[in-house]
Amino acid sequence: MLNYLISKICSKNKILIYIFLIGFKILGLIFFLYEIYRRLYKKINIFKTERRLLKKVCKV
Repeated sequence: MLNYLISKICSKNKILIYIFLIGFKILGLIFFLYEIYRRLYKKINIFKTERRLLKKVCKV
């Protein structure tokens, strides 16, 4: 009986650990994608400001 309870507790803990690890990986992936998006967005903004400056210079 005691061994059965211990094995049940351990199996539940394994499931919780797997859920935690999967959740951690998903959070890491989301953070990684957000970093890539932020860097690309900054580059796009730099290109937009360069275009605006070029338009202003060309008009003058």
